[in-house]
Amino acid sequence: MKNVVARSFAAATRVWSRLIAKIGSLSRTRVRAIAGALAVAVLVAAGLFGYFFAQLHSDNARIEDENTALAVMRKTVPTLLSYRAKEIDKDFDSKYDLLTGKFHDDFKKLSTESIIPEAKKRDLVTNAKVAESGVIGTTGDSVTILMFINQTTSSSDEPTPKIDGSRVKVTTTRADNTWKISALQPV
Repeated sequence: MKNVVARSFAAATRVWSRLIAKIGSLSRTRVRAIAGALAVAVLVAAGLFGYFFAQLHSDNARIEDENTALAVMRKTVPTLLSYRAKEIDKDFDSKYDLLTGKFHDDFKKLSTESIIPEAKKRDLVTNAKVAESGVIGTTGDSVTILMFINQTTSSSDEPTPKIDGSRVKVTTTRADNTWKISALQPV
């Protein structure tokens, strides 16, 4: 083992000595040109490394946002779509906190004018569960998710729960340091 190390060291010393001798025989202009070219090459390599590192970091941040938004929506959407007529006023007050933007106002109006009165009238009980979901797009602070929802509904006129499946496209936007629903469309 010592012989291998000694031979490697001797070979490296010979190569280094030859390189020094070659540089010594070059003119100052050539040495400066070579040094300048090496400096440019190092700067270009550093720039490329920085660019690719930033891209990797950006991709990792996007993937983390998508995963977080998806996990939050797997809990939030069933909460939004599930309710009991007996507790509906209290229930819906907390649902509005899950929403943001124009969708917040539109949903509040729809629930006040239509959903809540109908639920009370028919004694509705609705329970939604996410069967499957996945991210279909990301733009800035918004993530779009496709969800397959199974929803059971029973009422005073139909006490046996009826099961319906549906697909919804959910747009979630980061607001107040959390993910909130900014759009929900049946597909």
